[in-house]
Amino acid sequence: MILRIAFLFLVALMCAIGFTYGSYSRGAAAFTPDGPFYCDGLQSGGGDDTAVVGFAFMLFGLPLLVRLFRFFKSVSPFEVGVYCVAALAAVIFLFLASLDCAQIFYTAFSIPDPFLAVALVSLPASFVLLVRIRKIS
Repeated sequence: MILRIAFLFLVALMCAIGFTYGSYSRGAAAFTPDGPFYCDGLQSGGGDDTAVVGFAFMLFGLPLLVRLFRFFKSVSPFEVGVYCVAALAAVIFLFLASLDCAQIFYTAFSIPDPFLAVALVSLPASFVLLVRIRKIS
């Protein structure tokens, strides 16, 4: 039961960070010798990197809903599939943001951006919990 609650908490945390990332964070940044350059300052394509990072973690709303509806039941292969699709899509979106302007790990851990750091740490931690819950069930 504790593992289910911890998994639910981490997925809800990633989803909440996704929905509020542009509001409470300074946004995605890139390293320059003069200090961090925030991608929102770009006039062309880099300005949407903060939105892409937020959307990457918004996707965890789907596994959150599935887990909420199936809270007292064991983890099904469908639930694992929904989580894996959301996690893979999030990784792809973060990679795409890094191709444009954002340096994800620099933004999260060097500036630091605690919202992004928590979301990045929660991603593998929630996967480990999901595997552990699946093994127990």
